[in-house]
This record gives sequence, C-alpha cells and structure tokens, in this order.
Amino acid sequence: MAGKEIIYIYHNTIDALGDKQATESKVFEACETAISELTGIVKIIVNDLSGINIFITADHGFLYTYHPLAESQKISRQTFDGEVYELGRRYALVSPQTTAEYLLPVKTEWEVGGVPMKGYAPQDTVRIKVQGGGENYVHGGISLQEMVVPVIVYKGMRSGYKQYVEVQNPGRIHPQGLYDGR
Repeated sequence: MAGKEIIYIYHNTIDALGDKQATESKVFEACETAISELTGIVKIIVNDLSGINIFITADHGFLYTYHPLAESQKISRQTFDGEVYELGRRYALVSPQTTAEYLLPVKTEWEVGGVPMKGYAPQDTVRIKVQGGGENYVHGGISLQEMVVPVIVYKGMRSGYKQYVEVQNPGRIHPQGLYDGR
C-alpha cells in the first residue's frame, strides 16, 4: 500500500447479517462487531501505514423492529392502482400514472431503460408486503434512519505535526458539580 493516496476498504458485517431472515436478529451484535473491527483497521492505518486522514461512512441506515409487525403496519400490492415495476419492503417503482393510498410519492424525473418511473415509500415503520421473510431489518426507504449517512473524520496526527493538539480526558465531575482535575 506504500505510495497510495487513497485506500478504500469495504466492510459489510451489518448488512450481511441484517439482510438474511435467519440472522437479522443479530444486527446489533453486528454493529458492535463492525465498530470493533473498524477501530482495529484505523489503528493499523495510523500505526503501521502512517495514515493521517481517515473517513468512515456508510451507504445507508436501517430500520429494525424487535416484534412482528401488526397487519395494520403492512401495505399490500393491491394498494397500487396501476403498473408496478418493482416492489421492496420500503419502496415501490411504478409507472407515472400509478397511484397508491397511504404511501408517500417520491418525485422522480428519470427513466430506466427508456421507461419513465415514479416512486412511493411508506411512512414510519410501515412495510410493503413482499414474498419471503426478513421484515424486521429493512433499508431503502425515506425515513431519517434510512437516509442519514454518518461521516466520521479521523485525523491521526503525531506530536511532531504542525496542527497537533494534545488530547486530554476531561476529568471527573463530582455530584456537587466540582471538577477534581482527574
């Protein structure tokens, strides 16, 4: 990796477990594993490769529900009045003339293979009924949890760098509100 300006590492632990019905209940364990593994990777980049600029991000968030959804939280294919091209638990791609009650229209001004499309997405934790299991862990919708992409910027600077700032623990606050400097 010597001489490289950018090194890209793809990490898929969370989706690998969350996207399968048999393992979707382990998604929070996968989150802990991912944090631990990414921390280890950052240490290798800083200590062994002398990396100083590290960006950690995600391609999407997700929704997770511990309990099975009630039927009132599921929308069937019959909700759509018109042609449905593609249906997922958190999105629908349909013809421009298609309508759907209880779903949010997603403005799209594009075509796929010359075919104009319109999108719909459920609100809150509602899912669109599709074949197969795995409704607890979902992504691909328009909720804040699914769309916000976190970015962590890590600057690995040693004490000899011009912009280096010594980092110290903030100390402890006593119940009386007094700072003891430790």
